[in-house]
Amino acid sequence: MMDTSRKNFTVRYTGPSMRPTLMPGDLLTVQTECPDLLLGDIVIFRDREGQTIAHRIVAIDQAGVRTRGDNNSEPDTESVPRERLIGRVTTLARGKRSITIKGGFLSGKTYRIALLALKNCEWFFVRRLHPLYRGLSQLLWPKKMLRVLLKPRFLHFNKPDGAEIQMLIGHTVIGRYRQAEDCWQIRRPYRLLIDETTLPRLPNE
Repeated sequence: MMDTSRKNFTVRYTGPSMRPTLMPGDLLTVQTECPDLLLGDIVIFRDREGQTIAHRIVAIDQAGVRTRGDNNSEPDTESVPRERLIGRVTTLARGKRSITIKGGFLSGKTYRIALLALKNCEWFFVRRLHPLYRGLSQLLWPKKMLRVLLKPRFLHFNKPDGAEIQMLIGHTVIGRYRQAEDCWQIRRPYRLLIDETTLPRLPNE
């Protein structure tokens, strides 16, 4: 439970929508008194279903604020009214590191543009090298050896649309298994290193 009655409180982040700015397991410090919200700030709010979400502000209007996850290509579908805003994220603790969150129009917006540029570069090279990548991903012997060295760990979550397993190396989520889809989705280039047939699964519903 979050104690939102205090001026500042902490909350543990989960989910993929703000990667790589926020990573699952990050401990966020949230400032509840923030009358001066700016474009580019990361805010905590509740959606219509009451779920707590952390996204970045991309627009401010009379209805409230419009938000988007740094890892999402499109803004959220509706404005967040002020009464559903909980606070602004100021810092995060990741392991032994304390990181100041980039907010405001210049730093937050610039960071978002840089992320999009990196994703576009990744798309270009992946498309060009896809045949080679696909061939390498079928090799099993290096995967068995590398999995021992990488030592991935697994976290289990119960979500409204079904159970989910996340595979992490350190604090980085490199793969997800969703019970409803009954398949693993592993990020590039980690698919080259992981033998999917050895990964845990959940029984079909």
